[in-house]
Amino acid sequence: MINLGLFDFEIEQFYPTKGCEFYVSLKALNIRELSLSERQAIQRQSLEKSLALLQYTPPEKDSLTVALERIEELEKALVSAQQRIEVMETSKFWKIRQKWFLLKKILKLPTHE
Repeated sequence: MINLGLFDFEIEQFYPTKGCEFYVSLKALNIRELSLSERQAIQRQSLEKSLALLQYTPPEKDSLTVALERIEELEKALVSAQQRIEVMETSKFWKIRQKWFLLKKILKLPTHE
């Protein structure tokens, strides 16, 4: 967008990450106060950085590293899910739900959850 003159920032630093996401640090510019040659230089640098991003390929990881990273992700997801369940089970709605199922059982109504 800076190449089109629509964005008053330039890429200052690119931080490659794993997966489909990436992080960049942007630097604010006042394009209107720059001369034509300065704007063209910034646009050229921005374009070069953009091309470098497109050509970046992360180093290959061995299968053990990939497996360990996946295990770590799954452990985090498990902890998050357990915390969510704990919060849900302490809610008033959950307590009322439990009493409702108990009542259905006492009245011998179908108790399909």
